[in-house]
Amino acid sequence: MRWGVAGLWVTFALLLAIGGRDFLYACGLTLGPYGWSYCPTPVDRSPSIAEAERGERLQRLIHVAEMSLAEKPPCAALLTPVPPNPRAFNPDEHPSLKIGAQQGKVEIYLSWKTLDDLDLQIYCPGGGQIGGREGRPGSCDEGALDHDANRNLEFNVSDTPEEHAVWPTTTPAGQLKVEAFIFRAVSSNTRQSIPFEMTFKIDEMQKKCRGEVQVFPLSDGLKTSYGKPLSSRNPYIYWTPSQGLPESCDWNLDEGYYCVPGACEKH
Repeated sequence: MRWGVAGLWVTFALLLAIGGRDFLYACGLTLGPYGWSYCPTPVDRSPSIAEAERGERLQRLIHVAEMSLAEKPPCAALLTPVPPNPRAFNPDEHPSLKIGAQQGKVEIYLSWKTLDDLDLQIYCPGGGQIGGREGRPGSCDEGALDHDANRNLEFNVSDTPEEHAVWPTTTPAGQLKVEAFIFRAVSSNTRQSIPFEMTFKIDEMQKKCRGEVQVFPLSDGLKTSYGKPLSSRNPYIYWTPSQGLPESCDWNLDEGYYCVPGACEKH
């Protein structure tokens, strides 16, 4: 029994000696001819050195960038531009206001860019009329045409003409028929279209409508729908100011005719 225990202890001692030797070798300790010596395993430090150099380069680049930014002037605050409101009235857009036309509660502007004589004609409930050759303002309340442009191609002549009607303090009652009418063309022997813009204004809000008047020479031989010599097609729109600005710019057309012998009667 004692010999068995002794054998186990001997075996344990041998295993301990072998393991200790391997441990010492792993730590760089070896048994040479003159005793123990220490020779640690070399460690490859090149990745650490490369990483340190990379960090230094980045620091230098950051420093250069900071110095460059410091030399630039401070940035102004970025402001988001506010787009203009197309429904807000701008008096600077209307040359008639600079030569005597007056602003009011309700206004209508007719502008074009030729020397032709267009007329702003407004037909009121009850038979009244503003503008044109036969003005009858009786049923148009206080409304009046206060600027007539290119009249007869002789008066208030401009290559950017504008006609203007105004109700100074009140809103006209009922429905208006508002028309752009060609009274006289500079070149009456040429078929042509004359673009225009009509602006409807209530207080400080507006609506712009674009259209064109068509002019036909007598030599074309065209007829109106009621058989008279066709001279023009004149756009008009119905508008009830008491209900606000026009909802749309849907034009209707009136047919103008030449006054020739036997064909001057109104339809």
